[in-house]
Amino acid sequence: MFSKMTKATAHLVEIAIILGILILINILATDMYVRWDLTEDKQYTLHESSRRIVADLKDELHVTLYSSVDLPTGAKNIIKDIKDTIEEYKASANSNFVFLEEHPDVTNEEEVKRLQAKGINPVQISQRESARSESAMGFLALLISYGDVDELIDLRYLSGLEYRLSHTIMKLTAENVPSIGVYAGSGVQALSEQGGFNILGQVLKSQYEDVQEFDISQGNPVPDKIKTMLIISPASFGTKEKIVLDQFIMSGGKVVFFLDTAEVDPSQALSSRAKRKPTPWADFVSHYGIKVQPKLVGDLRNYTGLPVGGFFPMFYPLWPQVVQGNFGELAFTANLESVTLPWASPVETLNDKIGEGVTADVIFNTSEKSFAVDEPFNLDPNQFGRDYKPSVELSEQQLGVMLSGVFHSYYEGKEVPTAQNDQGITEKVWQDEIINLSLPTEIVVIGSSNMITDAIGLNQKLSMGNANAIFLLNMVDTLSIGQGLQALRARVVTDRQLKPDLDEGDKALIKFLGTFLIAILISIVGIIRYVLRVQTRKMVEAKTLGID
Repeated sequence: MFSKMTKATAHLVEIAIILGILILINILATDMYVRWDLTEDKQYTLHESSRRIVADLKDELHVTLYSSVDLPTGAKNIIKDIKDTIEEYKASANSNFVFLEEHPDVTNEEEVKRLQAKGINPVQISQRESARSESAMGFLALLISYGDVDELIDLRYLSGLEYRLSHTIMKLTAENVPSIGVYAGSGVQALSEQGGFNILGQVLKSQYEDVQEFDISQGNPVPDKIKTMLIISPASFGTKEKIVLDQFIMSGGKVVFFLDTAEVDPSQALSSRAKRKPTPWADFVSHYGIKVQPKLVGDLRNYTGLPVGGFFPMFYPLWPQVVQGNFGELAFTANLESVTLPWASPVETLNDKIGEGVTADVIFNTSEKSFAVDEPFNLDPNQFGRDYKPSVELSEQQLGVMLSGVFHSYYEGKEVPTAQNDQGITEKVWQDEIINLSLPTEIVVIGSSNMITDAIGLNQKLSMGNANAIFLLNMVDTLSIGQGLQALRARVVTDRQLKPDLDEGDKALIKFLGTFLIAILISIVGIIRYVLRVQTRKMVEAKTLGID
């Protein structure tokens, strides 16, 4: 073909043909979106749950990316990742998914005011590249619009972006967004800064618009909008609380109990003994088939070390840490790396009390090198050394259980109790007809409320990376709006530990390689390149001398 052409002309024709083929492929692939994701857990591939959320949109969903032009180079790379993610949503959605881009000028006052009216404000964006850093004021936000409702997503950090996008879309497109109720005892404002569970409220409100403290001790039915109630180890749990919560369960409401059997003051705990805490709820939860034993669990293998001197962790088995392999086979624990349950009590399944058609699923266990101690509870960490041997037998301890199915009422076959009202008149504490058989529902019992307290369980900076917060939201999502989102949120958990049964020599080797392996490999590559260069130079010199 090229026999009559010069070599230069032939090469130019070949290059032109190759370019033409590439252009043709590019044109044909315009409407195709393909990426290869080689990460272990497909971090950069849209999850099936996200695909389902956008697959059948009933109305137009507008996703608008606001990004200023003059942003640092690093921010432009972030924008590319964002656009790649949105393109995957668009490829999975029907025609109602509309992606728009705007590049607002931060120096244009009218444009700034227009966006600020939507709640979009310019932010300081800083990026560090090698030895230099760049900083600029600009817009970087994502606005999700569905009907007359807008929801803004902060893009200054990308952690959990897919979860935040999917949760926002699900929330905007859902016909009925559920509410979450919280009860920690009569008159206790648990979600306030003084109540000890303020961060819990922040975590829940970051995903649910309506999170309310509902006082079941008043005897009023739980509002229909509340689909899930969190009961946080109340010190009092009388007739009104029992009948209100029982009838909430009978109507299909979901209940999560965080229950303690030891009276622990977090500010004094490590230098004192703890006494047994009153358990007025014990007969209520045992009716459904669960018992929280009045003991404290320790784990000699998986534990959370107490920070000493701000750095070195102290061996403290009374803060057991549940790791992979000890979670039950439930949707909201799938892919979790770990959860910590400080000063937890064993949760026992009462098989003789579980009704027909009710299933009991273990949420998490400790390792087989665990123990449960009776009161008096000594919380002092100095009693625990590496050679510590408890006086009781070591075995797995069950720390959480979920019951699923149709339940019989706590008041089935019983008279409705009476009490005097404010006018001194004796009347029934429940005016409606008693429902004796529930709709299909779930009851969760966990032997620790310390796992969700401000002082301990959620005391890290509020973020998607707090393992206990991940677990909490996974569970509430599954109970309130069904399965689907928990796998997305779990992708951001990065607490990957060494296997607990490795001996100290193996651990030391892994830590050494983790610290120095890259430096060693770079040095080896450098030596190889140096040797090759020397050999090449010698070959060139020898060839040159031969020619001369």
